[in-house]
Amino acid sequence: MQRLPATLILLSTGLCFARPASGQSPDPTKLNLRSAEVRGVLAAPSSVPSEPWVAEIVLVGNIENAARLTNELAELLSARGFAPNFQQRAALSENELVAQQQPNDPSHGTVWILVPNSTLARLVFADRAHMRFLIRDIPLQQGMDDVGRESVEQIVDSSFLALLQGAAAIGRAEVHAALGADVVSQASMPLAAQPSPWVPAQPHRSVRVNPADTSRISLHLTQRLGVGYAMNWSGGDFGVGHGPEFLAGLELLRRNDSLYVAGAFDLQFAQHHRSSEFDLSLKYSRIWLIIGWRRPISSPFSFVATAGPGVGVTRIRSIAYEGVSAKSNPDSSSVLPFAQFQGGVEWGTSPLVIQLVLRADMSFYDTHLEINRNGVRETLAHPWPLRPGVALSMAWR
Repeated sequence: MQRLPATLILLSTGLCFARPASGQSPDPTKLNLRSAEVRGVLAAPSSVPSEPWVAEIVLVGNIENAARLTNELAELLSARGFAPNFQQRAALSENELVAQQQPNDPSHGTVWILVPNSTLARLVFADRAHMRFLIRDIPLQQGMDDVGRESVEQIVDSSFLALLQGAAAIGRAEVHAALGADVVSQASMPLAAQPSPWVPAQPHRSVRVNPADTSRISLHLTQRLGVGYAMNWSGGDFGVGHGPEFLAGLELLRRNDSLYVAGAFDLQFAQHHRSSEFDLSLKYSRIWLIIGWRRPISSPFSFVATAGPGVGVTRIRSIAYEGVSAKSNPDSSSVLPFAQFQGGVEWGTSPLVIQLVLRADMSFYDTHLEINRNGVRETLAHPWPLRPGVALSMAWR
């Protein structure tokens, strides 16, 4: 019982010292600053997106070689870390161009590829929110050929990444004014697609690619594979010779023209010369080297000219009718050199073109086909040494 007052005195003293300690609270300013710092660290956006860049690629209208363009773009963008999605549109609508998208996903972007004419490709880039735009105009020397596609692909690759990483861009009003007739206007648009009213149009800041910028890709090597059908006039004794031909080689594409070298082979059907005494037939097969030059004249047409040497094998067969005193020479074959010259037009750019040319085959020997009549040689027939003709072919280039 004597210890109870002492215990109460000790407890009271402890409470007196404990109250002031618990009554002190941390500085509220310091506490709020630390909370803000923590929230800022958690909310700070990462400079590198957690998901791959997504490229929405929209081909507008009828674009030449669209299949090859999409395949090459898919390969290029995938190697750069993009996930490309391709779409096709008959026209670019105003609603699609400026419709509000989800702005909280900076890793998405859209590019519309338009080809207003055969000499120009226009690329329109937009961020995910469709608030920031880039316009790139690319001159095409020979339409959407290999060089044209490579120019478009390089600009898509570089400008897409530049836009998504915050490059200087233009607004909705400017892109609308810049595109003009390339955008199909609509009578009305949903209010959700117009978060801000139109402002007076300002001069657009589209960047036109300087042809000098593509000088490093002005040379391009590609294949040239072809199949065709040719006819030539061999003279009055044998008439028209004709048959299929095949071609394979390489083509060097330059800025304004192209050069190609190829090997060609043809196999003509037999030609006959029939008289009252003999049936004489000739059958040609030839192989030759083609050295060609191609230059666009008016899209999609190009002028082509070729020349080259070759070797031809002629199989000769003669049949004498019964009761004829003259004798024909035995069946034989001859190998003779010749040269070929061609000039004409080519329709299309790539990959498939159609070629129509006039040609001249010149033999270096004037072949005479003879018979033996009572020990005396007689000329039965002979083909012309210069044989004009025409050829129609298709080539994959």
